[in-house]
Amino acid sequence: MLGAQHTLYGGIVGEEALKIDRSDSTGALLCVANYPANEGYAWSFIEGLYARVADRLAASGVVTFVAYPAIESAPETLATSQARPVVLDARLRTGASLWRTRAFIRRHRVRVVYFTDRASPSLAYWWLRLVGVRCIILYDHSSGAGRPPRGLKFALKWLLARLPGVVPDCVVAVSDYVAERQRAVNLTPRRRVRRIWNGLPLPAERASTHMVRESLGVTDDRPLVLCCSRAAPEKGVEYLLRAFDRVLAKQPPGGARRPVLVYLGDGHYRPTLQALRARLPSSGDIIFVGYRPDAQEYIRSADICVVPSIWQDALPLGVLEPMAFGKPVIASRVGGIPEMLRDGVDGLLVPPGEVEPLADALGALLSDPSRAARLGQQARARVAEHFRPETQVAALVELVQTGFGTTLPPSDGEVTAGADQGSVPSPRQALGSRS
Repeated sequence: MLGAQHTLYGGIVGEEALKIDRSDSTGALLCVANYPANEGYAWSFIEGLYARVADRLAASGVVTFVAYPAIESAPETLATSQARPVVLDARLRTGASLWRTRAFIRRHRVRVVYFTDRASPSLAYWWLRLVGVRCIILYDHSSGAGRPPRGLKFALKWLLARLPGVVPDCVVAVSDYVAERQRAVNLTPRRRVRRIWNGLPLPAERASTHMVRESLGVTDDRPLVLCCSRAAPEKGVEYLLRAFDRVLAKQPPGGARRPVLVYLGDGHYRPTLQALRARLPSSGDIIFVGYRPDAQEYIRSADICVVPSIWQDALPLGVLEPMAFGKPVIASRVGGIPEMLRDGVDGLLVPPGEVEPLADALGALLSDPSRAARLGQQARARVAEHFRPETQVAALVELVQTGFGTTLPPSDGEVTAGADQGSVPSPRQALGSRS
């Protein structure tokens, strides 16, 4: 593992390696990763954002560093990008982390810092500004509800959220739900919050291979219901297992088109889910696969995808990815999910934590493949129109450029940064006031 602080990954060690184009650059952007390189799951998506933003900023002379607390092997998502991975714990959880981050910022002329899912407000931000940081951006894709403060706690939190220097210049919320939570729970001033939906490229429309079904021992005539998520109580997988069991209870054993449920995911709650599966009459039709880096191939092979979350998901990729593949999605009506798919138009929404409505929705799509296909086609069209990666990257780049006081022209094929981002502040409005 690369243990030295401020070490540029790739075989070059020490400060000399990091003296890169400093005289010609307009400053540097520091993106802070919360986990070691190649963590996987949602962090692959987030690191991919770092890479695309870095590529766009390089044209204006901005160097982009991505700070990891540890790097065991070269970050795969940054491999072909202009982003420069460094070993630096910039999570600001300890005094040592704050001290080293400040030293890095001063030494490498970092002007904009991009955090993900950390505290707002924070006194640490004030200390970063003292060494040259002009703009702090907080990307919030965290899930959960939070509780609005009341009484004295409300007053103190309201005042803290308005102290100069301790609040991010802009909080990027991945959904309207997260944006409203920032305002209601963290009391972040409205002008500092910007909603920017995540975007995904549309995968090529091609038939699935037989490899996934062959590896699972599932024949082509059996509908494949897929669920991809961490094995955690809040993901609601146990409700899907029970709902699927009710659907199968209405079908004759060994009957034609008997569906199979495939669960992709791992985590501390998996033994509990396995124990539940063992008790169900349909256990022989439920397959646990574990974590798979090739999860997209499973999505491509699925007939229906289910996201049964029971907590307030921010804007889950578990919904967006199947939609992009043109798969019908059944999901809980929680968090930002209703912003992604519209009930009965490009998917089905069900109440969280209720078995019967989930079983009814699943049974309805299994018994009507034509309707399921139409929902999938509409879902893909919705992603193409509203969840484009070009839109997301353009908006993020504009925010960062505003922090540097410069603006890049749109690249070929790129949409305007604010396109389809709703009635939210522009980047200059979001960063225009320090109070």
